[in-house]
Amino acid sequence: KTLGFGDNLYINGKASGSHFGHDYANTEGTPVFAANHGRVVLAEYTPSFGNTVIIDHGQKVFTMYLHNSAFKTEVGAEVKKGQLIALMGSTGISTGSHLHYSHWVGDTIVDGEEWFEKAY
Repeated sequence: KTLGFGDNLYINGKASGSHFGHDYANTEGTPVFAANHGRVVLAEYTPSFGNTVIIDHGQKVFTMYLHNSAFKTEVGAEVKKGQLIALMGSTGISTGSHLHYSHWVGDTIVDGEEWFEKAY
């Protein structure tokens, strides 16, 4: 883990607000898996986030997987928890191969790692 939720974010050495997710660094091509069951609502390149996958888990809960090198799913696909959805990369605004994982409830970004606890 190279950057956490709410950590100070710097771009070109200048403060740029708070980080809105968790970054996990690894080798390009490392498998990226769905955090839970859901439907893929976005699987495309965006200039800032690079190759982006967004999964709708229902009840306004979404997860985002950014900077991927390749897609292993497509829009409309129903995915299961732990299913391969992408390969880690460094696309978009990125300084090295990593997964940026964000978790949304409605319009609010939340700390996705809190949802990994078995209590939920």
